[in-house]
Amino acid sequence: MLKLAEYITVAIAATLKFVGGPIAGAAMQLKWWETTISSAAGLMITVFSVIYGGEILKKIVRTFRKDKPRKIFNKANRLAVKVKNKLGLWGIAVLTPFIFTPLVGSYLAMSFRFRKVEILWKMLISGLFAGLVQTLFFQYVIHFFR
Repeated sequence: MLKLAEYITVAIAATLKFVGGPIAGAAMQLKWWETTISSAAGLMITVFSVIYGGEILKKIVRTFRKDKPRKIFNKANRLAVKVKNKLGLWGIAVLTPFIFTPLVGSYLAMSFRFRKVEILWKMLISGLFAGLVQTLFFQYVIHFFR
């Protein structure tokens, strides 16, 4: 039961900012594969929630938004369009665990209208890869300083 609580803790740490999962797993001295899978599960919880709960969220945001005109092309929008045009969904998926948060990466993928199943698979592969890389890095750092 204690192991399950540790897995859930790592997954929750990875839901908002992915790097929190590998750091939590390394701090709790979980094995590399346990941390990688738990972190990827946390990422996928957020991705799944945004993809399938995104329409509800959009409706809520629209009700509270003011009717003032918005700036369409700002710095963040230009960066998102540049990433999408140059790298496509794979670029968004790979950059999500490293640069974007799972919430922002999922929202970007949805806003560019990629297929939901494709987003889920590419984010899962990217989450497993990034989880492995970050987990091994943080475990090495902790081992180095002990």
